Amino acid sequence: MGLGTRFILMILIPIVILIGFTATFSLIGGQQNPLELFNKVDILTNNYLMIGVLILIIIVFFGFVMFLREKLLGSS
Repeated sequence: MGLGTRFILMILIPIVILIGFTATFSLIGGQQNPLELFNKVDILTNNYLMIGVLILIIIVFFGFVMFLREKLLGSS
């Protein structure tokens, strides 16, 4: 698997998982009607979910940076 493909997957997989968690928690909390779930844009209304999204994106980014560092230092 190429480096670009790995980078794209490392970005897309957490985003898809986070959207799933956000939709699930908004349905459980009664904030969204299941019929209107994909018609509304404001799914991310809970501040705690937005903070969690940012933390997970930062973790994935630093994981990728550490992977690149290990790959570059290991090959030289």
